[in-house]
Amino acid sequence: MPRPRLLVSLFIVFLLLIPFHRPLLLGETFIPADLLSYLSPWKSESPPTPDAPAWNVLRFDGVAQFYPWRVQASRAVRAGEIPYWNPYQFAASGGTPLLANSQSAPLYPLHALFYVAPPDKIGYVFGLVAALHLAIAASGLYVLLRACEIRRGACLAGVATWGLCAPLICWLSLPSFLAVTCWLPWLLLLLRAAHTESGTRTGRLAILGAGGVVGMTILAGHLQIALYVLLAAGLYALWLGVPAWKAKGVSVPRWLGGAVLVAAIGLCLSAPQVLPALELSRVSSRAVTEKTAALYDANNATALSPRALVTLLAPDFFGHPNMGLHWNNSNLRDASGRLGNNYAEWAAYVGVLPLLLAVFALVSAPLRGDKAFFALLAFLALLVAMGTPLNRLLFYAVPGYASLANPARVLGVWAFAVAALAAFGAQSLLDNTIKPATKTRGAGVALATVLLVAAWGASGAAA
Repeated sequence: MPRPRLLVSLFIVFLLLIPFHRPLLLGETFIPADLLSYLSPWKSESPPTPDAPAWNVLRFDGVAQFYPWRVQASRAVRAGEIPYWNPYQFAASGGTPLLANSQSAPLYPLHALFYVAPPDKIGYVFGLVAALHLAIAASGLYVLLRACEIRRGACLAGVATWGLCAPLICWLSLPSFLAVTCWLPWLLLLLRAAHTESGTRTGRLAILGAGGVVGMTILAGHLQIALYVLLAAGLYALWLGVPAWKAKGVSVPRWLGGAVLVAAIGLCLSAPQVLPALELSRVSSRAVTEKTAALYDANNATALSPRALVTLLAPDFFGHPNMGLHWNNSNLRDASGRLGNNYAEWAAYVGVLPLLLAVFALVSAPLRGDKAFFALLAFLALLVAMGTPLNRLLFYAVPGYASLANPARVLGVWAFAVAALAAFGAQSLLDNTIKPATKTRGAGVALATVLLVAAWGASGAAA
């Protein structure tokens, strides 16, 4: 392996070991099983200790849902059966669907690691699979940024930003979030190759690969996050396609044919799992019979509050749930009337330095090409997360969107775009080709942005 690639690989491995060194090297189970101490019968045998993490219903899903789903799917596969049914949940009523439960994701290829592992090692596989998905995310962003002609050092700045950002790390206990989000940079990379190499063998293979990645995104289990990823990819395809149409490098019918082929491949690959999930969704609590203003308001009530923007600079400004206090998760209402939310739902922190680099990228050079796209993606994702009128358009225009709540879960896409912008900002600094006046202006705009975010968030908190 060439030395630069070896160093990049070692950097990504080091990045993985920051959150996963105990599960990977010490064999600890990467499941929030400590929360069982709050419930019977475990509470009678091992009650929570004073230093135990506080009760967190969102994290509890990791041990109460994802762990049993993976275990039952593994049992079925080892018995030579299709994991279509779980007889243990609602056992008095005969059980409940497993294959049709999208987040159980029994047909997702990487979950084969659960099926080949010994039954007593499934807990270890949780950490292994989570680390593998973080590696897919980090390497995908690195390759995408290199395709955007970003220097290696700047690419690694972006990779570290996204790989360790709060919107990814805070959701690791619920594995489907990262399992879906990690495919976003690979999907954008293949769409880029399909446009830049249009009409060649490489371009055709990129279209097929993009269809395969769409299938992986849907099969990974979390359909809400998959929808956000696919919307971002669709936006990128249009971003690349419109200039190609104008330059007559790609005709509109040909572009549409490629888009239909990507969608068809992805849907065909995911159909055995997603079609039963869609059928089950008709009787779920999120089933929508009519799109009404009341339903829109209910879905939008959990959008990112303006007061939460202060956590872009101080992630624990409202406290931390594992430290016993998180008053942003209380019944406190902000000036717009919104309640608080779980720490993970509004986690937006990417680091102060990466945020400054992203702002610097916006003001240090004209916005064009891929940098302009990432700026647009970050802006739109933040608008969605904050429940702006853009959500109303998506609510009525996008199939399935009306079934979603907690729009701030799009912050994983927002952090991805900010991480890419941070790489562009680092590139500008490394090139050292910027005039001193521009650097001063960029630093001034960055400082003003930080102060504005802090003041806006603090004023919202006070309200």
